[in-house]
Amino acid sequence: MENKYIINESELIDLLAMYHYANCLKSGGVNNWSWYMTNKEEYLGEFESFEDKAKDDLKYYTKIEA
Repeated sequence: MENKYIINESELIDLLAMYHYANCLKSGGVNNWSWYMTNKEEYLGEFESFEDKAKDDLKYYTKIEA
């Protein structure tokens, strides 16, 4: 069973907007720019991926117990 979290509408809109923005950049070739990997490594810090960073962010949300 998948965990569920409470998130307010403005945060959800921001997350969805950034998701679409990132997909737009990726489809435009931003992942091929030479500075992209350097910036990505600096941004992620201790995390290996954006998914790992997102999973760590879950601690800021209320988990709904089923």
